[in-house]
Amino acid sequence: MKWKIMNKREASKIAEQWESMRPKKFDEMMENLQSFSDELTEEYRDLRRGILEDWERTKEDVRGISGEEKRQKYLTDLLFALRLYERLKNCGMDIRYASYDDVWIYLQMKVVPEIVIQRYGVVLDAESGTVILPLDHMFKKSARIYMKAIWWYLFLSFRTDEDGREDYPATQKMLWYRTTDTILQMVERAGREGYRVDVSRELMKVFCQHQELGDNDFRKLLILNTARAQVMEPALCDGGISGYVKELFDYFEF
Repeated sequence: MKWKIMNKREASKIAEQWESMRPKKFDEMMENLQSFSDELTEEYRDLRRGILEDWERTKEDVRGISGEEKRQKYLTDLLFALRLYERLKNCGMDIRYASYDDVWIYLQMKVVPEIVIQRYGVVLDAESGTVILPLDHMFKKSARIYMKAIWWYLFLSFRTDEDGREDYPATQKMLWYRTTDTILQMVERAGREGYRVDVSRELMKVFCQHQELGDNDFRKLLILNTARAQVMEPALCDGGISGYVKELFDYFEF
């Protein structure tokens, strides 16, 4: 698939138009997004239909799971990420394209804009009477662009089977009891030269084996990893990557 792009300036212009609307007009636009589909290529129209199906299936699945609102939001993110990742992988998404904000901005602003709106909601500006959008998650902050963030969370956490293939059921089971804060910490803690996928996956695997540890503990581990990885090569540690990660946990006596 040939991925289309949209930069932040272009996205900001669209957002300004939307934020000038009063709630009734904005809701009417969100309920009638056929015009978005009409402007898309056939490939993107198919992708839009597929992603929206994944989103609706995810919401239906989560409705059948009891839990407080924050828990339900995390499970929405996790289950949608699993479906989204597989769908985009079948379209040719890889880490090169996934690193490019403009690919995600196009997806979220032109292809399936309703998803981020539904996930984070809008609020009313009491002074102007217009809507305020979740711009950080739409396009403003790179690490918080919604579909980009959950894609990378999954990619950096994936378990693999004995043949090295991504194991979706095992990954879902491993990540089931984490939180939205876990996503934020994982995605926002890239090192100076980006993510070390091997280290991230091992660290998440070990972290999830310690159900007693929380997101503050995870944050400490990630900060220590970022600092140490700047001065040493994890693969050269005694025991390789697994030995390096064990040293991180031992440092805090976890």
